[in-house]
Amino acid sequence: MITRIWLLMGLAAIGPRAIAACERPYMGADIVTDLSTSATSLRDMDTEAFEKSAKNLEAGLECMREPMPTLVFASAYRYIGTHYYFQKNNEQASRWLRVALELDPNFYWDVAELSEDHPIRGFMAELRAEQDNDPVVLDGKSLNTPSGSRILIDGRPLTSPEATLNRPHLLQVVADSDDSVRQVSVIEGNAIPERYLGDLGPTMADTASGEAGVSGGDSDLFQVTTVKRLRPKAKTPLMLLGGATALGAGGLYLVSNRYNNAFYSASTTAELEEAARKANTMVLLSAVTLAAGVGVEFAGIRLGWSGHGAMIGRRF
Repeated sequence: MITRIWLLMGLAAIGPRAIAACERPYMGADIVTDLSTSATSLRDMDTEAFEKSAKNLEAGLECMREPMPTLVFASAYRYIGTHYYFQKNNEQASRWLRVALELDPNFYWDVAELSEDHPIRGFMAELRAEQDNDPVVLDGKSLNTPSGSRILIDGRPLTSPEATLNRPHLLQVVADSDDSVRQVSVIEGNAIPERYLGDLGPTMADTASGEAGVSGGDSDLFQVTTVKRLRPKAKTPLMLLGGATALGAGGLYLVSNRYNNAFYSASTTAELEEAARKANTMVLLSAVTLAAGVGVEFAGIRLGWSGHGAMIGRRF
């Protein structure tokens, strides 16, 4: 099942493009196409088409030039693992299906895709029972994120040098400026490349204990004797307006689900395209509305901390 995949196609289509490091970049539209082909061919038991699309998914991972939601990667990993299972390569199947279950633990095959007595159901049930999703940290290491970027692991933010073992992961370095993918690595377990690692420095407790004996002298220059906080009149209305706008964005996103349902129930190409267009439009509107609400909320929070609200002896 590739729930919500077609809805994500609209987001993939408008994502930024990065400079291709592969012979051909693997973009959001490509992975959506291969996921759709995998789902259809699996349902129809078209083994040749399924094998081709699953191979495309695996080969395209290291050429992914757009960040994608975690559920997209869960679906891709699941079809890759299923392909290896059909090839009777249970070792490789286990690796990919483990990470798929980690990302989407509540997934169960739809009877429209696989019959209720299909043996892969039992195979995945065994993996689910023995699943260990606790990440393992690299001892003595810190995460060295490139400046102006963030690191994603299987679509999720990576904040420390850790990952689950006995399965592959996709690391992407994404630029904050334009959301483009600058570097891609497929790793095994927590084998994070050295270029993203640093040596763990002294802890805050060590630093505090080392500075405990320092006193007097110049430190008195930074003592504040009087601090007054003035709450601007516009602060509360701005925060309330920002919250209301964010709720409105949520409402628009819920409306998009109606068109998403219409997409799956469409009986003609025209109905399908119309539902997809409306769903994508509502998702984009909700994103814009949410951004506006967050901006207003942030302005309300900031008001009173710069320019007019805080006083130390005098207004600054």
